[in-house]
Amino acid sequence: MIERKSIVDQIEAPISGGVGIRVALQLVENGVVLSSKWHRTMIPADISPAEQLSYVNDHLEQMGEAKLSTADIQRVGLFHKLSVDLPSDHAPVKTIDETVAEIQVAKASTKVKAR
Repeated sequence: MIERKSIVDQIEAPISGGVGIRVALQLVENGVVLSSKWHRTMIPADISPAEQLSYVNDHLEQMGEAKLSTADIQRVGLFHKLSVDLPSDHAPVKTIDETVAEIQVAKASTKVKAR
């Protein structure tokens, strides 16, 4: 039986943050890859990987390809978080005001209103 698979084959972490993804679009028969072609996407630091890969899955479906697995999407999300959190001498530097605003948003998101 021949099946289509879409697999996150490569994850790149540029110094500007975010990640680049290469997806292998494969035709597989009995565990043997018959053909493979590439599909790429870039997920900037300020974009949600889950949201971006939802669009990618919609596009793959329109092309007649298999969707990415939840495990692949979670894996990309972990790499995206690392690329955004790790320091780089060449990445854009946040201002103190931007950092304070992020902390304020984070603190506000932990508050629960009693009913």
